Amino acid sequence: MFRCRECGATSQKWQGKCPSCGEWSTLDEETPLSKSKKQASGKEQKVFQILEAQESITKVQLRSNELNTVLGDGLTPGSLILLSGEPGIGKSTLALQITDWFAGNSGERIEEREQEKKEFGTSQKRRDLYEKWVPEWTVWSSTVNEETEFWVQRSSFSGVSTAVYVSAEENINQISDRAHRLGIANEHIHIFTANTLEDILETLEKDTSWLIVIDSVSMISSLDIGSQSGSIGQIRYVTEVFMEFSKRTDRSIILIGHVTKEGTIFGPKILEHLVDTVLFLEGSKYEDYRILRALKNRFGPTDEIGLFRMTENGLIDIPNPGLEFVDKENEHLSGSALGITLEGNRPIVIEIEALSTYTKFGYPKRSARGIPSGKVDLLIAVLSKWSDTKLENYDIYVNVARGLSISEPGIDLATVAAIISSKKNTPLGKRIFLGEISLTGIIKNIFGLQKRVDEAIKLGFSEIILPKNAGIKLKKGATVKLIEVGHIGELGKLL
Repeated sequence: MFRCRECGATSQKWQGKCPSCGEWSTLDEETPLSKSKKQASGKEQKVFQILEAQESITKVQLRSNELNTVLGDGLTPGSLILLSGEPGIGKSTLALQITDWFAGNSGERIEEREQEKKEFGTSQKRRDLYEKWVPEWTVWSSTVNEETEFWVQRSSFSGVSTAVYVSAEENINQISDRAHRLGIANEHIHIFTANTLEDILETLEKDTSWLIVIDSVSMISSLDIGSQSGSIGQIRYVTEVFMEFSKRTDRSIILIGHVTKEGTIFGPKILEHLVDTVLFLEGSKYEDYRILRALKNRFGPTDEIGLFRMTENGLIDIPNPGLEFVDKENEHLSGSALGITLEGNRPIVIEIEALSTYTKFGYPKRSARGIPSGKVDLLIAVLSKWSDTKLENYDIYVNVARGLSISEPGIDLATVAAIISSKKNTPLGKRIFLGEISLTGIIKNIFGLQKRVDEAIKLGFSEIILPKNAGIKLKKGATVKLIEVGHIGELGKLL
């Protein structure tokens, strides 16, 4: 049987094109598991009440505030995380650093749990439940409510937390060499190499590390599946086994995944449904910043991002980007406008660059990088229709500085301002442009406008152009000048 890795459809014979979704070269051979003729019987499970909100999960704080934010205020015990990204973007580097940020943690967290362990003895009921229900990897902790049940990791009481890095792509020397380059010399990190699922599980069962990194899931195969590693059947089965292991032992597992040529996560779509959290690391190979996004998170929000800078010693946090993505020298040049976008809940100042030149051909050229080309065509059409800036005979090129990719409508006004500035050859100075532009030329309010204005004021901008009746509240003592613009025709006269 052959199964499509994109849509999951099956076929009795191999075909170059999937008959269901139409994708090419996506059918992989799949060998089904042999089923026993004996009828399976179930086992009654213990039924619990919903845990108290404040007692249900105790998260582990890593030595990276950016990563803690993306994960939802820390690493959740027993979670299965999928980390993916383009080749060479830094997935293995980040995974190895995560083990370093975790391994060796001790101090207040362990002392607090030691106190909980002492308080456990105050309840005979909990002591009885401990002997009967608590598995080998966990201990019972005292809580406020007698009916509330709360699990914590035994390794936390043993002193220092450890982590294990499992590689199916590199040997021990290559992993150690990368650790040396990153300046990681942590004796609490264990490493070993294997590409067979059964060998990995046998080793992990005897290892007491609380955090496990698997690099990578597409290179691991199980002896129970006849297909080769990387096939849709292997990836799905391996992920299911790791999910069961994670929940049974209450240990966190990070699976590193690859991406396809289209930029999507490699493997069946069910892979993203199986795991608890999907993290995607993105950025330009020619820039030193990296953005970590949570595409899915069962333990926190998906509207948060982590900002990192890639250095010789690996990824470091960028807690306050400020003017990280802006060239201060460009404020004196025409064709440059500043705006503020929201990445998650974080406002970031960005620079929109535009270039207008008289066309040498009958049809003017439009080109955009970092902004959808359709959005640029739309804004140029609105600008030509409703303002004095006519662009029918001009080639227009638009770019977002530092290789950022932005599609939200909050940067419409900054994009149009950059185009007008280039056409008139007039510098815009240190101004911020905030607003969405409709097809009728009206400048509309945008999501998170107050937060963006507050960020502009904090960074020292003295003039902000924004929609009319925005309802912005300025703090006492603020010296910023707010200029309200209701229509795109007014913007052309203002600049």
